[in-house]
Amino acid sequence: MRTTISRLFLSIGLVVTAGVAVAGISPASAAKASREEIRVLMVDACVESEWRYASRRATAAKRCKCAAAKASKGLKPDQLATSSWGGGLTWGQSSAWKAALKTCK
Repeated sequence: MRTTISRLFLSIGLVVTAGVAVAGISPASAAKASREEIRVLMVDACVESEWRYASRRATAAKRCKCAAAKASKGLKPDQLATSSWGGGLTWGQSSAWKAALKTCK
């Protein structure tokens, strides 16, 4: 039974991969997001990160909105791709809002 299920998922994965290849869509371009979507993801990630510290909670939303706005404006068009499987931020996008957060008060 497990072997059959494993083969089924492998087949589905191969079909999807082949379909993307035939369509001429690269995995990175298939996961393009708008600058606004990336900004919202950055705000979410930032607030989640900042909320861990009680001393930062009062200013977390304001600072995270500032950081996400600065970071998302600075991204190049090729940096707007989200990770293909998780839909979250890439390492470069996360680094961008973390750096911008240092400048936001």
